[in-house]
Amino acid sequence: MSVDRLNNAPWPGAQDNWVDQITDDLGKKRYPLSQEAINWLLPLQNSVDAAQQQVGVFVDRSGETDAIVPTAFDGGSLVTGLYQLSIWSRVEVPDGAGSAVQVTITYTSGGVVQTFVGTNVNGDTTTSLSQQSVPLWIDEGTAVTYETSYMSTTPNTMEYQVSIALQLVKARA
Repeated sequence: MSVDRLNNAPWPGAQDNWVDQITDDLGKKRYPLSQEAINWLLPLQNSVDAAQQQVGVFVDRSGETDAIVPTAFDGGSLVTGLYQLSIWSRVEVPDGAGSAVQVTITYTSGGVVQTFVGTNVNGDTTTSLSQQSVPLWIDEGTAVTYETSYMSTTPNTMEYQVSIALQLVKARA
């Protein structure tokens, strides 16, 4: 954010020494920020601009009782860059004999389709879970999909939850 943009903002009113009301040559009121305010706001804006941004939808599925087929969750509108993938999966309702769920992510990097296979959550208790955070280099305009594999000794008895977020860390300049 530039100092010029801050100084020409349509402020609703003067705020002590933060905003000074002046009138330009045409009689139009302007409210430029004081240097103190600019010195405080610019680093804050730079921090916000540098923060990771979530892309696509946040996947939060609960009560699943079967495998999830490959599903795009990014809309295919990504820029080339480094992304952070966060996956959380857990057995919600064990089947009493054997339960397992595993998340797989497919994406394109350097023109080559890549597959990340998450940790297999193999346990028959509600404390059976996986928490993963993985960096991915993803090509512009390519789709990212998620899917799960599912195993329940008694079919469709085990229930699980999966949450997935994809965040842009840094776009290629």
